Formats: sequence, structure tokens, C-alpha cells
Amino acid sequence: MNISTKIANIIRWCFLGVLFLLAIIWNIALLQFINPFLGFNYFRNPLIIILIIPLIILITISLLSSYIYRPWCRILCPFGALVSLTSRFSRYKLRRTESCTNCGSCENISEVIKYIQDVVAEEITEHFRHVMQSKDYNVNDVPSARKHINAYLHLTLYSHHLYHFIRNPVLHEKDEH
Repeated sequence: MNISTKIANIIRWCFLGVLFLLAIIWNIALLQFINPFLGFNYFRNPLIIILIIPLIILITISLLSSYIYRPWCRILCPFGALVSLTSRFSRYKLRRTESCTNCGSCENISEVIKYIQDVVAEEITEHFRHVMQSKDYNVNDVPSARKHINAYLHLTLYSHHLYHFIRNPVLHEKDEH
């Protein structure tokens, strides 16, 4: 079963809203009770009846996993809703436009790396010069330059790869096999 991104986002935002309202009304961290990965911390005190809630959620997610790829992550995860807020303000985005031919090159990580290198190279150089001059370093100091540029580039590549992975988890599963 394939659920569209729009419907999954609507469900995710509604779920986050319900969690937020219940946290305000009951003054508890409701996510602790329904998260199938954290909810079983209550085995320490087996008299707590609230253990049933994460068990029901876990069984539901397990059954849904037979029909939907990663249902918790794709449909219900409230953290995914919060991350989607920050991705809207991302500086560098790959967007599909009317001129898109659906060739898939934007989904290929080597193409993404090339895109980042082309777009960000000039900005990295300018940022490096500014930092080096503000700290009174010599711009021609190769070890400092290499260290600074590598750290900045690794951070940029990691954040873009993480964004790409979050937006298209199915594509990465195909790449792993």
C-alpha cells in the first residue's frame, strides 16, 4: 500500500497536535507512553496498567508494517513533523520543477554531491577567507585551510544527505541491496 506524502504529512501533523494538546491537558509526556521503542521502560513496575498502550501501538505498527513501509516513521512520527519545519527553511533544496524529466539524477547521491560542490564551493571559499582574516591567520596557511574547509564540507554533505534520506527513505533501502 502506498500512501501519498501529502496524506502522511496531514496525519503526522494531526498526531503531533493531539500529542501536544494531551501533554498540555494532562501535563504528562504522552509520547513516553505511546512510543513503541520507549514505552516498555514501564516493565520496571509491572503494576502500571498504562503498559497496555505501548503494547497496542507496537502491535498496530507491526501489523501496518506488513502493508506500509515503515509506518511509524512515514506516517505517525511527531519528530518527522518537526523536522519538516526546519527543512522548509533549508538554504539549498533540490526541487522538482515543470522542466523536470524524472531522470532520477537528483536522487543519486553522487549527483547530489556534485551539486553541493558546485553551489557551495564559492561560499565556502568566501567564508574561509572571512574567518581566516577575522582571526588574523594567513590565508595561505594550507593546514588550517584544509581543516576548516573539510569540516565545513562534511557538515554540509551530512546535513544534505540526512535531508535527502528523510525525504526519500524508500530510495535508500533500494540502494542498500
